[in-house]
Amino acid sequence: MRTIHPTSRYLLPVVVVALLLVGAATNQKFTNHVSSAFAQTRERKVLEPTPVEVIKTDVDLVTIDALVLQKKTARVVGDLTQDDFMISEDGKPQEISHFSQGSLPLSVLLLIDRGGCLDPFSNQVRHAASEAIDRLKPTDEVAVMTYHNKAELLQKFTRDRWSVDYALDHIPPHDEAANHCLNKAFYEAATYMDQAGNPTGRRVIIFITGVTRNFDCGDGPSGNAAKQAI
Repeated sequence: MRTIHPTSRYLLPVVVVALLLVGAATNQKFTNHVSSAFAQTRERKVLEPTPVEVIKTDVDLVTIDALVLQKKTARVVGDLTQDDFMISEDGKPQEISHFSQGSLPLSVLLLIDRGGCLDPFSNQVRHAASEAIDRLKPTDEVAVMTYHNKAELLQKFTRDRWSVDYALDHIPPHDEAANHCLNKAFYEAATYMDQAGNPTGRRVIIFITGVTRNFDCGDGPSGNAAKQAI
């Protein structure tokens, strides 16, 4: 038979109560800790930014350049407004949403003839070309290309006027025995313009030559191919 000591009889409830108190305190701390962690978690969730919905749309804007000349004098007609133009596609009138005069940047390609019996790039022409380039806007770009039996790009499109002047000062010498291969010149100029010209601006090819009739070289593209390239 097990005998319980009197002292142990009184200590057992005390120990049990003490354990219960310690357990209650531990549960209270755990509850407070969980509540605090839960409160912090809720606070962080509230501070998280709400994702912004982004809507993307595609809009086609077609740019059309127009140069209006007088029928008899071939002079440029100025002071035109949006009401002076009508645009149609497949017979259907189209809305003109934007209208401006000379506000788009220019891509200017100087195409200089170096063949034949006449040298068109004299000192006067050289100075006139330089002065015209100096009047361009800072956003306009210029390239220099020469041609005779073949076309050669001397200066890529640049907005640096010093680079353009340097190219104009180093034009290859005139070759009287060379041909005026206009089909090669037009084709190469148009191809380079399409590849390197400003896609959002206006494109201009300035042709400097003394030839007054068409010259095509047999080893180049056909005249129709050159016209289509332009």
